[in-house]
Amino acid sequence: MSLVPDDASALDADRWRYYEELARSGEATHAPDNPSDPEHPTRWRDGLPWYGFVGSRVMPIAFMTVAVLAMLGSLALAFVQRADPPAQTAPLSLTAAPVGQVGGLLPNAAVAIGGQPRQLRDIRPALVVVPAPGRCGDCESTYAAVSAAGRAAGVRTLVALPLATGGDGAQVAAAEGAGATVMEVDTGLFDIFDPVGTTVIEVGGDGTIAAIWRSATPTTDLALQAQPTR
Repeated sequence: MSLVPDDASALDADRWRYYEELARSGEATHAPDNPSDPEHPTRWRDGLPWYGFVGSRVMPIAFMTVAVLAMLGSLALAFVQRADPPAQTAPLSLTAAPVGQVGGLLPNAAVAIGGQPRQLRDIRPALVVVPAPGRCGDCESTYAAVSAAGRAAGVRTLVALPLATGGDGAQVAAAEGAGATVMEVDTGLFDIFDPVGTTVIEVGGDGTIAAIWRSATPTTDLALQAQPTR
């Protein structure tokens, strides 16, 4: 019985196992069948280690695994919930009245909520409270009444405060104590609404202003229309 096969390729597995042993022992300084002369034109010059027969099968699988994980990670980003996502129930109105009037839009301005930048017109529907100038006084009771009305209608309440210019800490405490959200704005952003005392602005789901209440108090009747839940 002959130990030499008719087809030399039948010995490939044994040959590669031998190469693997040489690679593990450090005796294989270059890839099989590659010239050993460093100056030879076809010699590997990338400086990468030779992975051998096992590596030639494992490396493609490793690359495919990394690619699949990267793809799954990208898809998972779509399901990550933002801490303060935009509350939008309808596209922004394109046929609105002038800014600052009922039927118009809020100013096109950047604000901040919880330190995160937001576009004011993206925060809808909502009740925006413009505090009265001066000391807070009984503002927490007013904020609490507005916030309660907002919750009943399914909208959030935001108290607009110019914190960047050293806003009143009592106003912040009053807003948070009433369950409202503090929204950092530029000074004078809501002057176009001609606020008087504590002013409440109702913003609909399409961004238009549904109503404006000036000189609001804890007993002001905010006739809000319930918003659809998301």
